[in-house]
Amino acid sequence: MLLALIGLVVRSAVEMGPRDGFDSHWFIGYALAERDSRVFPDSTDHPPLYLAYLLALMTLDAGYERYLECLHENLPHWSCEEGECERVPGGDLASCRRIAHPGFSLQVLLAALSVVPVWLAGYLASGRPAVAHLATLLVVWNPYWLPWALRHTPYTLVVPLLPAFHLLLAYLVFAGTGASVRRRTAAAIAAGLLLGALTLLRPPYEYVLPALAGAAWLWMLRNRARRREIAASSALLLASALLVFAWPALREREENHRSPPRGIYAAEILEGRLEFNEMSARQWAASFVHWSGNYGGRLSARVVGEDAVAALRYGTTEYFPRREREGNLFAELAPEEWLGAALARAFAEWPKHLAVSLPLAWRGMNQLPWVPLGNLLWFAVLFVFVRGTERNRLVLGALSFDSFVVLGICALVSESQARMSLGLLLPLAVGTALAAIRLGDRLSARWARRRGSAAPRNR
Repeated sequence: MLLALIGLVVRSAVEMGPRDGFDSHWFIGYALAERDSRVFPDSTDHPPLYLAYLLALMTLDAGYERYLECLHENLPHWSCEEGECERVPGGDLASCRRIAHPGFSLQVLLAALSVVPVWLAGYLASGRPAVAHLATLLVVWNPYWLPWALRHTPYTLVVPLLPAFHLLLAYLVFAGTGASVRRRTAAAIAAGLLLGALTLLRPPYEYVLPALAGAAWLWMLRNRARRREIAASSALLLASALLVFAWPALREREENHRSPPRGIYAAEILEGRLEFNEMSARQWAASFVHWSGNYGGRLSARVVGEDAVAALRYGTTEYFPRREREGNLFAELAPEEWLGAALARAFAEWPKHLAVSLPLAWRGMNQLPWVPLGNLLWFAVLFVFVRGTERNRLVLGALSFDSFVVLGICALVSESQARMSLGLLLPLAVGTALAAIRLGDRLSARWARRRGSAAPRNR
């Protein structure tokens, strides 16, 4: 069955083809600029691990380099000058796809490999192949997982690395007790290296490091019998992660004798997030329904009116970060002052900022948008977490811990789109699969009892 699921991913990816868009143009442009300047990227504005991946492929294959140059020239993108942005339509992408290169095949391979840790995580949570099969199907059918793996963005690497990190963390939390010191050590180091790699792909994962340190300390207080084991595994994991995380900054400082420039991109993202603080109480209430999954938008419009939800719709001119507004937060400020100005406004509005972060977090939890009001499936996950076995709780907690940290950060500082918290898909899929299989077991047992009690009457 696992091989069949991998084959399903490969077939779907080949049928889908490359999914490059506006974001792809951005990252390809960074990679081509790094190729020409030979300056190593910093860890905030330009994800260094992904750009190193693109640079390595360009070095190894001249056809791939020509392919990226063609994409950069022909992909639709935004052209911005002096604060004014204009949408530039795409060109002849068909000519780009005629260039022979290994890039797409490697994307398909990485996406297919991601199925293995997803399946193993489902099996670790339950010990039942049926749960692993169903959880993997839910992940594969997610409209973000495979399409984002097939475009030139850091998600090409996030898709295989994230479930692998989740699996190793769950192993350390649940199965590591009976494992040998060698296995625990290997798992902790591998998990740390993967977490470090994720910080170089998605900046919110930087905050997982202190959060994990705090969680490990609390866990040691509650599990005194395993205190040494927890301390050793946590130290190895965090040290490995910090080693990877610090590498680009140390290299930049060594080569250019300065710390990496940071904050401009973060300030622009936070400025867009601050626009959501303008939502009314009516819009705040409607947003929970609007961002609940399929049919949520139509249902919220019927309940509170189209005018209230127009600003919640991504891609429209009424959408909060894109609507016309008076003044500019960064007017007459130097770029290095932008982040300070944005943070000052966020702290000045902190009660409303925190309140608005709640529906934005709910938006990020919408990992199965094709399911009608799919966010309600989180209540099934909560039921399994509360009423399930210790094995269910430990594995689900480990699978979801870092992703909820990322979700909170994204809700506080960004638009919190579902793809930004893609790690939540795995615990949602595993928890939903556990609840569904458990319900199926109960219905089967009840049906068997009814048939058993009805059999003597029919004789």
